Amino acid sequence: ELGTRVAELHHENGRVNGVTIARGSAGRERVAADHVVSSMPLNELVRRLEPAPPVEIRAAADRLSYRDFLIVVLSVDREEVFPDNRIYIHSPEVAMGRIQNFQNLSPEMVPDYSKTSLGLEYFVNVGDVLWTASDSVLVDLGIREMATLGLVDPGEVEDGTVVRMPKAYPV
Repeated sequence: ELGTRVAELHHENGRVNGVTIARGSAGRERVAADHVVSSMPLNELVRRLEPAPPVEIRAAADRLSYRDFLIVVLSVDREEVFPDNRIYIHSPEVAMGRIQNFQNLSPEMVPDYSKTSLGLEYFVNVGDVLWTASDSVLVDLGIREMATLGLVDPGEVEDGTVVRMPKAYPV
């Protein structure tokens, strides 16, 4: 249901069995569900449970804080940069924490299989220096860091974009 929000998650005997969705001015609708996959932050999910969980559960959920992240996506004019689908980076010379190779995750994730689409992940907090940096600054940073790691020559990068994701990881 695109263009809606989850208003309530109905549960019984430890299982979610329905979702009430809100369609803005079009009202609300309860939809039965055998399975539910949620991508909302955990504290928001707990607040939407109906019936409401015990007070101590709601209080614990309200104490959760989150780590945010952003991803710099680079299109590289090379069929293969590395054979893995993800690489975790543990180098003090760069700020990125992980690289996703979208082509190796699924061919449907890349527009042109003769090129490599890489997602450079930066673990940040909303409002910090990287979060507030312009997209062009972040793309340039990603290109420099890939060169520092010896994975990509800056001249191979054809394009780049940035996606910011608040509340990605509960802490």
